[in-house]
Amino acid sequence: SSEMTSLGRLSIHSGALTSGFFDMHHFNPCSLSALFRFETCYQIALAIKDEVEDLEKAGITVIQIDEAALREGLPLRKSEQPSYLDWAVHSFRITNSGVHDTTQIHTHMCYSNFNDIIHAIMDMDSDVITIENSRSDEKLLSVFGEGVKYGAG
Repeated sequence: SSEMTSLGRLSIHSGALTSGFFDMHHFNPCSLSALFRFETCYQIALAIKDEVEDLEKAGITVIQIDEAALREGLPLRKSEQPSYLDWAVHSFRITNSGVHDTTQIHTHMCYSNFNDIIHAIMDMDSDVITIENSRSDEKLLSVFGEGVKYGAG
């Protein structure tokens, strides 16, 4: 979807993980090998990257890439979580790696508790992060350091 905002033209899209985990019914993360999962997400990310670059060329100045599935795909085994988060963050960064600094990249996440993976969310290097915070009793806000602007709403 694209619309006008006070910031300029905005376009909102699902990210590679969210597209893979939620939009493709056959992409069940519980039944796929980790290798297949990250290779598939990288391919989806490359396709999204092309679209993001086309949007920027068309004058879109704010592009939101939602990764609602970031937490949902997290393996239960703690030993597998660092690898998953590495390729998940890399997938996101692929999607917007071709944009100019003047284009704002936003991401939105919801329906989960993000306290234990906030470091990975920060590594995504999005210009603006919107996180639904009702399930964390606002504890999530305490992880942001000095100089980080945030608002609870």
